[in-house]
Amino acid sequence: MTIEANPLGQSFLEPQKRVVPHSILPPKESLQPDLILVNCVHREITGSISQSPQLGLLYIASTVRQAGYQVALVAGDAVLREITKQCCNGSPFLVGFYVNSDNYQEATRVARLLKARFDWLRTIAGGPVASVQDFSLVNEGAFDFACRGDGEELVVELLNHLAFGSPSLPNILGLTYRADTGATQQNMPRPLLRNLDTFPIPDRSLYPLQTPELRSQLITSRGCGFRCTFCFESTNRRFRTHSAQRVIEEIRHLKELYGSTYVTFVDDVFTQDPSRVREICRLLLRTFRPHEDLFWYCESRVDQLIRNPDLLPLMQEAGLVRLQIGTESGSQEVIDAYKKHINLQQIVDAVGQCVEADVLSIHTNFILGGALETPETLAKTLELAQTLVALAPGRFEATTTYLSPYPGTDIASQPQKYQLRLLDPHFRTGLSDDYIFVETEALSKEDILRLGLAFRAELTKQMIGQLIQIPSELLLKHVDMTSHDLLTQWAELILNDPILGGWARLRGTGLYHDQYGEQPRENVFPLRTFDLAKVVANGGRLFWPSMGRKYEFRPAELRILELCSGKNSLQEVFDSESVDPITGSAFLQSLVHHKLVVFRWES
Repeated sequence: MTIEANPLGQSFLEPQKRVVPHSILPPKESLQPDLILVNCVHREITGSISQSPQLGLLYIASTVRQAGYQVALVAGDAVLREITKQCCNGSPFLVGFYVNSDNYQEATRVARLLKARFDWLRTIAGGPVASVQDFSLVNEGAFDFACRGDGEELVVELLNHLAFGSPSLPNILGLTYRADTGATQQNMPRPLLRNLDTFPIPDRSLYPLQTPELRSQLITSRGCGFRCTFCFESTNRRFRTHSAQRVIEEIRHLKELYGSTYVTFVDDVFTQDPSRVREICRLLLRTFRPHEDLFWYCESRVDQLIRNPDLLPLMQEAGLVRLQIGTESGSQEVIDAYKKHINLQQIVDAVGQCVEADVLSIHTNFILGGALETPETLAKTLELAQTLVALAPGRFEATTTYLSPYPGTDIASQPQKYQLRLLDPHFRTGLSDDYIFVETEALSKEDILRLGLAFRAELTKQMIGQLIQIPSELLLKHVDMTSHDLLTQWAELILNDPILGGWARLRGTGLYHDQYGEQPRENVFPLRTFDLAKVVANGGRLFWPSMGRKYEFRPAELRILELCSGKNSLQEVFDSESVDPITGSAFLQSLVHHKLVVFRWES
C-alpha cells in the first residue's frame, strides 16, 4: 500500500508549520497542547499511586515533540479533571490512552466522558489491549482510533492527518478507525521499526509522576522471541533492539540528569541476544565504575544462562546486582503447559551459577493457581522454592502471582485446554497478578487464595530462619543497596527486624564493626543493638521472636550490657566490674555472633 507524501515534502520527524483546517478547529483559540497522552493508574491500598512509569508513552511524546507538535502527559487515578482542564484551555487534536487489562474500564470511561463534553475531540487507544482488541475498542465508541503495535510514527502521521489532511486515514498503516460509513476499518499492519535508535531518548521530564522508577528504568529492546502461553508478549514475537552504544548513552543521560546509580532494564528478556549483552557489558566496564557508580537489574531465562556460561560472570562484573529468571512452577507438567521450554534441573543449575557469580539478588516469580494446577503441583512448587532458598541463602527471593488471562494469549483463548475456568476475563474485580481471575478444575478461588497465603508464609519463615547464618557482608550489601533505590526482600527482612535492623543501620555507617581485632581496649566502644530496658524489665530475658531465640542474662552479664551503651570503652567496661578480660571477651563475642553488640573504634 502506498503512503501519501507529506504535503510539505518533509520527513515525518521534521518540524512543520501548523496550518489547521477550519473544520476541525475546537472552540478555543489556543493550540496547545496538540496531543495529550494518558496513563490511568490505580491507587494502591496503602494510598500510594503505582510507581512504574509508562515508557512507551514517553517514546511517543518525545518523537511527537521532535516532529514539531506540542504534547502533554497525564497520569494517575484521577486524570479526567486534568485532561478537561487542558481541553478547555487549549485545543488538542488528539487524546491518546495507554490501555492494558487493568485500566481498560477507567480509560474507556474517561474517553467516553471527554467525547461527550468535547464533541470535536478525537481519541486513540494504544498499548497491549489495543494491539489485540482494536475492533472492540473502536466499536464501543469511546475511541475513534486504535494503534496496533509501535506508536511513534503512527501518532505523528495521525496528527499530520488531523492538522493537514494528509496522509489520509486509509494510508496510515497499523491504524484501526471508524470510517465515515460507521464501519470499523482495520488498515494493513505497519512495518516493523527495526532501527530503534532513530527515536530520541525519552524525555522523562514530561512524565507527571517523578518517581525513583522513572529515574532508573529503560527499555533496550522490544518484543520477545518466545511463546509462553500466559504472557501477553507471546503475541508480540518481533524482537528488536537498541544498539549497545545507544544503551550506554541513555544510562549516561540518566546519570547526568538524575544522578542515577541503579538502572533497571525492563526488557522482557534482556539476554535474548547474548552477543549484544557482551558488548553492552564491555562498554559498561569501559564507561562507568560498576558496583561503585553503577548497579543494574535485568531479566533472563535459565536456558540462556546454561547455554552461555560466560554471561553471568561478565554481567556481574559490569554491575549486575539483581537478576530475574522465569520459573513459574515446580511442576514440569505445568512448565510444559506454559511452553517455557525449560526444565527443573536448568532452574537449579542457573541459580547455582548465580551464586558462583556473586549475584546479590536472584529473583523469580511463581504463578499460583495456573494451568493444570492441583494441590500436588503447588506442593512441588513450594518444594522447588525451598530448595532454591537453601541453595542460595541470602540471595534467592521469590514473589508469587495469580494467573491473569491476558487478552490474546492462548490461555485466555482456550482456557479449557489448561483445565481452567475464566471467572473474570475483563479484570473487573482486581489488579492483574494480585487476584483470582481463573480457577482450576481441582482448585476453587478460595483454595488458591488460601494456599497462596500459606506458600508465602512458608518461604518467609525459611528466609528468616537463614538470616542469622548469612555472612554479615552479604546482609550489609542488601541494606546498602537501599541507598541506590533497590529494596530486596532480604533488605526488608533485615530492616524490619527489631535487632537486625539496628545492627545493620549501625554497621552501615561504617563506624561500627563486628570485631575489634588488635585495637587497644581503650579505643574500642561496645554498643548493644537492642532495647535493654525491655530485657531488664523482663527479668534479664530477651526473646527474639523473628529468630525464635531466647536469651537469659545473669546479673553480672546485665551489668556488662548496661555499660555497652557506646559511652564506655571496652577497657572501662572490664575495669568497672573487675571482669576477667578473657571471660568478658568471650561473652561479648557470643553477643557479636548473635548481632546483639557492635564496636566503634576511636584512636
